[in-house]
Amino acid sequence: MPLFLALFTALFGFSAVKAQPEAFPSTYTAPPSKPVLFRNATILAGDGQRHDNTDLYIEAGRVGWIGEGETAPETLVVDASDRWITPGLIDV
Repeated sequence: MPLFLALFTALFGFSAVKAQPEAFPSTYTAPPSKPVLFRNATILAGDGQRHDNTDLYIEAGRVGWIGEGETAPETLVVDASDRWITPGLIDV
């Protein structure tokens, strides 16, 4: 055992810190929803890029594609002309 670790153990009476269980584990589950296609939006991507008159497809709560792609038959189509879509930001 290295000298530092031996001294630390002797001073504080333990050699390892055990991880504590999560105090309040999440019970959230996303509700089921139809896929959504936003048409002709101005999209600000998380990397700073700007996409004008662009389509955004959301499926199962996640971005499926930006630009062009295939959609499911039950997709809800939203006209997002003159609208902005930006990344969700969470300030911890």
